[in-house]
Amino acid sequence: MKKVLVLLLSLSVFTACNNEPVEGYFAALDGDEGTIPENTTDELKLASYTYDVETEAPFIGPLILNSDFNFNDDNKVNTLNVETIAFGFPFTTTGIVIRDTDGKITAIQTFDGSTLVSQTDVFYSAGNTISQITHDDFDDNAEDYTFNFTTLNNQITKTEPGNPVTTVYTADGSGKLIDKSSFEAGELIQSEILTYDANDNCISVVSTGEFNNTTTYGFDSFANPLKDGFSDQYWLSILDDDYEDEAGPAIVQFHGSNNWNSVSSEGTTVTLMINYDSTNRITSRSGVFSLSGIEIVQEEAFNYVN
Repeated sequence: MKKVLVLLLSLSVFTACNNEPVEGYFAALDGDEGTIPENTTDELKLASYTYDVETEAPFIGPLILNSDFNFNDDNKVNTLNVETIAFGFPFTTTGIVIRDTDGKITAIQTFDGSTLVSQTDVFYSAGNTISQITHDDFDDNAEDYTFNFTTLNNQITKTEPGNPVTTVYTADGSGKLIDKSSFEAGELIQSEILTYDANDNCISVVSTGEFNNTTTYGFDSFANPLKDGFSDQYWLSILDDDYEDEAGPAIVQFHGSNNWNSVSSEGTTVTLMINYDSTNRITSRSGVFSLSGIEIVQEEAFNYVN
């Protein structure tokens, strides 16, 4: 696969974008989202997290993606097993996250059985500032890429050799992404504006340009256990993408303070079914989405250490 630890986010399909959140760490900006936070409380530490998506498309049939995340003692993702079933044929890959002694992600490897099939390397300049991401697909050189980054104040600029598109990411004072804008020959071709509530939940994403869409999200009032578990993946999940990919869905799913429970787009609202335990920890979430004849069923399970 092009990127390691790929998820098919059903909400991104619902909002007519093609988002692929991946692992990563980027601390170029000051603020809570730009630094590794203290570990979450023991009550919210995850042992594993399951994210399953089944897509049914006309003339194609079902595509099933079953993803199982495992967490280390610091409550950070360290491995991922993905089973994909397409046209009735299953295959499984495993992702391994490699960190240095400071906790920064430096490499991500994908295996098909015992065979290394791809590797993403993350390079840093001074401190925790990411300067480059490279991806090597050992089966298909056409999938290789190199992203270079420069950071100035609250903006990160991404370039890719041979690609005329430049993308500029703008963060607010606390390090949250608020604007992703892509340019070609100096002309704005795609823009994404994100709005947050007082709890740092992304409640609105407005995309204009080649793709136009406005999406709003609802949240419950309980703590999102994924926020800490995926906290060292915040900026790479945003930066390691294509210019047309929306960043919002991954931020909603993995980085909100609360658990997202609804999404509205183009006059349609989907409310998710959530179950909680006796201490109001989310234990499961599911929903059914439909878009242009495609039906997506999403199911999640949260398993805690305690």
